[in-house]
Formats: sequence, structure tokens, C-alpha cells
Amino acid sequence: MKLHPALFLFAYALSGLTLKTADVLGERGKILPSFLSATISAFLFGVLTSESVFSASLILGIIIGVTVSKKVDRPNMVFGLILTLLFAVYLGVQTPTLWLLTGVAFFTFIDEVGHEKHRQKKGFPAFFFRYRLSLKLALIVLTLGAQIQALQLMGFLCFDLGYDVTSHLINKAWAPLPATNEK
Repeated sequence: MKLHPALFLFAYALSGLTLKTADVLGERGKILPSFLSATISAFLFGVLTSESVFSASLILGIIIGVTVSKKVDRPNMVFGLILTLLFAVYLGVQTPTLWLLTGVAFFTFIDEVGHEKHRQKKGFPAFFFRYRLSLKLALIVLTLGAQIQALQLMGFLCFDLGYDVTSHLINKAWAPLPATNEK
């Protein structure tokens, strides 16, 4: 299945949005909405794995990296992972490129472990891992080296932007209200 470039970018952005939504809702104990969001994310991931060899390598590499770093740690996320694999098989997952799959898994793992250890600290490592820059930089280098297409990099960046913007908006919406001195 080959998606139109605009639909390709939209699918990536929406998959990032729904993945982060599922993650946060699961953390906050919102069972039904977290499973619904995980299902939508899984479907989009299934579509993307059938879209191209690059997308299959990227999505499956991210899944491997996140799973190995032990970040698939709630029932809705395990459910989403299982559904992703089922949707991918049903929709005709493309055979990933081994070097790209391995590289994405490695840099995803580095980002997740670094994010967990350094996100609350100060300085360059904290900044680097707070924003999970290793996979982004690796894909930029691959694009500059003509190993992947600019559209593919843009797809990943749309995924990442959807994920990060959703994280920011949810955290802002659910931030504790400041205490007031009114009685």
C-alpha cells in the first residue's frame, strides 16, 4: 500500500499523537480511553508497516527499541503492541531492511534509557535525552547521506512532533492548579 505523501505525513503525525495519548491515559488509569487510543495507534502503525520498507523498518525498530528498554509496561500498551503486529500482518507488512531496523532499534533504546536517566537533570545530556535526539540525528544523517528520502525523515519528524506536542498539551492541561489564598 503506497500512501499519498500528505496522507503519509498525516498518518505518522496521528500515530504519534495517539501513541502518546494512550501512554498518558494508561498512566492515569483511564482504562477505556487508553485502550481506544492504543487501538487507533496500532492500526496506524499497521498501515505504516505495510506502506513501505522504510516505514516497516522504522516502526518495527521503534517497537523493538522501546520493548527492550522495558517501556511497554502497561496493559493498554501491551494490547497496542499485539494489535500492531496483528494489523501489520493482516495489512501486509513490508520486509524491513535489517541494517535500518537494527539502527532504529539501537537509537530508540539509547533514547529511552537516556530519557529515563537524564531528563530531570541539567546540561547537555539532559537536553539531548529529554528530547530523544539520538534517533532524530541518526535519521537526519541518513537523509543527508542519501540513505533515506527526505519524505521519510519528514514522516518520522511528524510522528515525533505529534508525540511531543501531545505530551506538552496533556501535561499542561493536567498540571495541578496553583494554590490560591482565597477563602
